[in-house]
Amino acid sequence: VGDGARGTYTLSPREGESPAAADVCARATPLEPDTIVHGTTEGAADTLNGSCSTSRFPAPDVTYSLELRQPARVRVSVEAEGRWDTAVYVRTTGADPDSEAACNDDAEDRFHARALKTLAAGRYSVTVDGYSNGAPGPFSLQVETAPPAGRGVEGAACAGARPRAAGAEGKGGNIAGR
Repeated sequence: VGDGARGTYTLSPREGESPAAADVCARATPLEPDTIVHGTTEGAADTLNGSCSTSRFPAPDVTYSLELRQPARVRVSVEAEGRWDTAVYVRTTGADPDSEAACNDDAEDRFHARALKTLAAGRYSVTVDGYSNGAPGPFSLQVETAPPAGRGVEGAACAGARPRAAGAEGKGGNIAGR
């Protein structure tokens, strides 16, 4: 509501302990690559914060785990389904902000976040967060993996690039070939 707005309201405080970051990461739901997960940050605690914004994401966040059995090029995509400002970050140690491997606040707009990084084999945390206090809501999350160099895919190397007419518009989306 704007400045100077007045009215009646009801507060409904909830008592509870905010979870420790290490506990959130230890209990994180596993992600399967190439599967879309639908979740929400509504009602979650603000436990973790990413580095790719000066606001540091003071909104509720939800953390998942990702196990890579071999090195891979990884793209993590988040779409806010409730038109809220979303963010995503990937860490090697969920509770340690210094272990952040990738962080993205806005991809094509503030309702999408996308992190792309080549990662070593191991366990990672993937956190969906909101940009500001008023940014919780439903989302879809997808993790895609490909070989680190994108080999074996048409157009993955300069020699295999497809020609494009000058001024022609196009969108890319193939993680394995980009």
